[in-house]
Amino acid sequence: MKRHVEFTRAAKRDFDAAADWYEQRAKRLGERFARAVQRLVRRIVANPKLFAVVYREVRQASVRGFPFTLFYREKNDRLIVLAVVHTSRDPQIWMDRVDNELRDE
Repeated sequence: MKRHVEFTRAAKRDFDAAADWYEQRAKRLGERFARAVQRLVRRIVANPKLFAVVYREVRQASVRGFPFTLFYREKNDRLIVLAVVHTSRDPQIWMDRVDNELRDE
């Protein structure tokens, strides 16, 4: 089954902010970050259950080469990315997003 990937607005903001931050630090580093996230998303699409459930129905996957974690969940034929956060950030940030997402369903 072909999975459609959706980034929530908050996850898109996370991703954009991180890519911009890396790009300001070194030329093309933001692009490298974006490619690393894209590779991870392709792995998730190929095998959505590859990564462990860490909270409710949300799975966690590490972005290779960067201290970032992608949090996602499956919903029917979609994969919903809820957060792309630095590993040092408070986990409550993405947990609140999960709670809000599930409450709004």
